[in-house]
Amino acid sequence: MLDDVDQVVAPKWVIRESKESDRALILNSWSACVRANSRYAGVKDSVLYAKVGRLSEMLIASKRVLVAHPVGQVDTIAGWICFEHGRLYFGYTKRSFRRGGVFRSLITSAGLGAGTRLSYIPPWGDWWERKGWILDPWYYVGG
Repeated sequence: MLDDVDQVVAPKWVIRESKESDRALILNSWSACVRANSRYAGVKDSVLYAKVGRLSEMLIASKRVLVAHPVGQVDTIAGWICFEHGRLYFGYTKRSFRRGGVFRSLITSAGLGAGTRLSYIPPWGDWWERKGWILDPWYYVGG
């Protein structure tokens, strides 16, 4: 887990707690990822963004959000996760930083591992099953 200071991981990434200036990128990327999901193809943008916006704002206000940025580039967010102990609510890595260990660095810094409950289905395969994570999307609505 993180201390009160930023943590440099794998020497490419600095992992830190999110700050207010990160909020717009976090909310926009969360909404864009949900919009890109084919399960929501028939849902109007206004309805989808209203629901996702309320949920994501509530979660980032009440849960921990870690941000990764390249060493020496504090204004360049490579990715982020929203989580609490034993549960990952959402995570995002910017396209230009994917396959570079950003997400792995974030979940490692958060102390998430086997047995973690996952509140969304990531679009990039079933890695979470192989790692012993548990899909539990209904936690969003009442857990």
